Amino acid sequence: MPPTRADAAPLSPRSGLGRLLSALVRKRVRAAGLVIVTLNVVVALLAPAISPHDPLDQDVARRLLPPAWLAGGGPEHLLGTDQLGRDILSRIIHGSRISLLVGLLSVVLSLPVGVCLGLLAGYFTGRLDDITMRIADVQLAFPFILLAITIAGVLGPSLRNVILILAVGGWVIYARLTSSSRRPGVWAAGASASCSGTCSRMSPHRSSWWARSRSPR
Repeated sequence: MPPTRADAAPLSPRSGLGRLLSALVRKRVRAAGLVIVTLNVVVALLAPAISPHDPLDQDVARRLLPPAWLAGGGPEHLLGTDQLGRDILSRIIHGSRISLLVGLLSVVLSLPVGVCLGLLAGYFTGRLDDITMRIADVQLAFPFILLAITIAGVLGPSLRNVILILAVGGWVIYARLTSSSRRPGVWAAGASASCSGTCSRMSPHRSSWWARSRSPR
């Protein structure tokens, strides 16, 4: 008799960390991206400890020094100095903290808004979907640089306004991506599996589609 599935040796389950490491080994681009992001985070967190100089210290007598590997440069300022004599390497290291802060906060603000609007538009469809997607289309058709200049001109230049500009321009991507994933089978399966009573009443035509597709023929 051929061996049945019950007689087969059980496969050892792989941990989530093992699957992640295996995927990173197969996809070297992902591994390189992970290394770069991790390095940026570590540098930002340890900026005061690893920075060779204070990024705000000015020394006009040492202004515009070239990098260490060029003539006139030295190991004291590896990347040289700017027009005010500030160490460029130290300013890059401390600037990574601001870059990560701006990117993280802009995503934290835009992601919930875009996902919620995309879920509502994709689930209820109809007029709500049309209005949400048309607003998204108008914003995508409007050049982002003009939107940024307009908001900065009205509110003024500041770190808070930069985060707000990126958040206003980023919700559209998450909304369209979430809304585009709407499929009758996906929504009906979710309604049947997680909230069959409430979701079936909210969207009876999708739940009936799912019931018909699952019925024996």
